[in-house]
Amino acid sequence: MAALASETGCDPGYAQTGRLVPLADAGQRARAEAQLPVVAAHWGDAGRLAVLEAVPAAAAGWLTPEA
Repeated sequence: MAALASETGCDPGYAQTGRLVPLADAGQRARAEAQLPVVAAHWGDAGRLAVLEAVPAAAAGWLTPEA
């Protein structure tokens, strides 16, 4: 993205910010947790997967705790 911005003189406004995926039940949570070592092995320091216990403060009002 830095090269694109340099070549065009325009900021592309691109950022890898991630996403939140609600886990609706224990099965979905188990599948997500099973992926933790796979993601770590594949992405190393370039990416991260986390299974959170609660809605992050940044998502307050966007996602209900029940989700």
